[in-house]
Amino acid sequence: MVEKRNEADDGRRGDYLEGTTQARIRKSAAFVKGRHFVPVEVNAQASALVSELALSEIADELQKFYEMSKRVFGLRRRQTKRDAGEGYGSLSTKYFRYSVHAEQHSEKPEDYVIVRRLELPGGTEAEELDPEQGRQLDSIFGATFDKVVVEVDPGAADFDRLVEMFEDLEEADGGRLRDEEDLQRITYVAKGGASIIVDLVKGRIELIAAGAASCSRLLALAQHYKVTISGTVILLS
Repeated sequence: MVEKRNEADDGRRGDYLEGTTQARIRKSAAFVKGRHFVPVEVNAQASALVSELALSEIADELQKFYEMSKRVFGLRRRQTKRDAGEGYGSLSTKYFRYSVHAEQHSEKPEDYVIVRRLELPGGTEAEELDPEQGRQLDSIFGATFDKVVVEVDPGAADFDRLVEMFEDLEEADGGRLRDEEDLQRITYVAKGGASIIVDLVKGRIELIAAGAASCSRLLALAQHYKVTISGTVILLS
């Protein structure tokens, strides 16, 4: 029904766990009054400021996850790969790829957002993840992420058919459905509070947990709703 985008040339897949945090730029620990400024519009200068202010925060976070990954998975330094710069960073092992970047909020210029993503090795799906490995990821990342994101090809989707599928789910599950054809967006909230957002303009399916969620809980949620972590998306089939 909805096909996943092809795998990128660099091997990165279009599906991942994601978490975001938002804060005032002036509240950043690196913000120095009189030296830095609070932006009043979204522009390249403000974006550069956000990257500068987030440098230390991202570096400290990467160091923490690096040390925990070595301890939890029994890794050596040569079995990990780190990359960092102003406003971004990544940590890769054979078990996962973690990336983080900071950006100015697109609608609130005085705020910044830090976006964190966790990708599993190519070919790994929720139902295939070893329970112990899930617990290991939990011990490293805790509740860093709050959603599963699957990037899709909007051109392969039939909006009317997708709405029908969610209407069937609504009747069977007792959740709440909202479809917005002008925005090409479908939002479904399950009885337990978890939600699914299909946004065909952005080309994203978001599966969002109710409240704080561990990695293993998000992967289990993806399995429950048949949203695969790798390969073709078979949405609620």
